[in-house]
Amino acid sequence: MQSPKKDKSGVVCLHNRTEAPPAFAVWGDSHLGALWSEIDRIAAQRQQNYLLLGCPPIAGVYVTDRANSLDDCPCAKSNARLIQHAADYPVIVMIARWPVYVEGHDPRALDASNPEMFYADGPNKTRTAKRSRQLFARYFQDTIERLLAHGARRPVIIRQVPEYPFWVPNELTRLIDKGMPLSRLDTSLASHRTRQRFVDRVFDNLARDHRVQVLDPADVLCDATRCAIERNGKSLYRDDDHLSLYGASLLGPMLEHALPPPYNVGKPATGHAHAPDAPRSTDHP
Repeated sequence: MQSPKKDKSGVVCLHNRTEAPPAFAVWGDSHLGALWSEIDRIAAQRQQNYLLLGCPPIAGVYVTDRANSLDDCPCAKSNARLIQHAADYPVIVMIARWPVYVEGHDPRALDASNPEMFYADGPNKTRTAKRSRQLFARYFQDTIERLLAHGARRPVIIRQVPEYPFWVPNELTRLIDKGMPLSRLDTSLASHRTRQRFVDRVFDNLARDHRVQVLDPADVLCDATRCAIERNGKSLYRDDDHLSLYGASLLGPMLEHALPPPYNVGKPATGHAHAPDAPRSTDHP
């Protein structure tokens, strides 16, 4: 897997394997990075180019812990350009740690003492989760509508993976050393659903439009009652909320169905993709 490369125009494009334009775009925060290994594997297998944009996948707002206004937000212009040229990408995948922006940090979480990462759309910073939820409901729906209006053929939303209030590999090691069952660290599916409830409701409303696809990692990582923290003694997480390489690999089949099929041999896609300007820095929630 190669590292992301920027061309002279500042566009973040990965793996120029063919003369064809990108087959899809991936738009997200650090949780995009957690799934990048599988996304890149699929693209390599299918000999496809793709565009990666490291920004929270929502337009019209900024995140209050890293900017003071939209003009001060390095992602605002990039997000707007991606939407403007949405028709150039057959599939646009949107990945984020969705609840942290609208619910605040889980008080049990390792980052509970960090500044809140709420959404804001003006100079007055959002101070409450209630206001951030209102902004998300308005602007995320608007983002999807703008993508479709500008020719996006299929936005794909990936829901948040379950989160934990501890560093998963460390806790697994501790239990292994003590000879204790690893399953005691699993979280309940009900608690996971509770934290995701608001954003999931927004996604479910959008999924009624069959042009929008919503994928749920919990379908792979959880059973009817519990969400696993390991499989076969291997950690599914690299910290408290990002999947490990192994955890991401379990979502491979789900991603394979969501991403576009390989180009027909000898018949690459035509046209030219206008990628957004790369942000000055990648957002990491």
